[in-house]
Amino acid sequence: MDENEIERILLENPGDPLFLKYAEELMKSAKFEQALMVCLRGVSKSPAQLRGRLLLARAYYELGMMPLAAEQMKVVAQSAPESLPIQKLYNKLSVYLWQPGDHSAFSGPGEAVMAEAEFDIGDMDLLEEEKKSR
Repeated sequence: MDENEIERILLENPGDPLFLKYAEELMKSAKFEQALMVCLRGVSKSPAQLRGRLLLARAYYELGMMPLAAEQMKVVAQSAPESLPIQKLYNKLSVYLWQPGDHSAFSGPGEAVMAEAEFDIGDMDLLEEEKKSR
């Protein structure tokens, strides 16, 4: 299936599970803004799609939108409290969560924390395996 066909399908049905694979491919090609839009549309139609939220968090992260990445990871972490990799990733990003009256959240605490919070899509695979084993 070529990119035009995928885009046509997602235009008709943004929540089609195809959005996950397409967003991953866009990210592999460093097309983070395009991946962000695909994820936003997909998650808006399928809000319970944790893999979609993880991809959305990664797109925000790659674009330097740390508080938004942290918010998405918070949703994923709350839905998967038993997943250690997800919890670790959330803990790394949680320093970016916006607090009322705190306008420094967009500057973040520095490069050291950002480097520690690298995304691994494999973490989502672990989450799905854990759910299947229950």
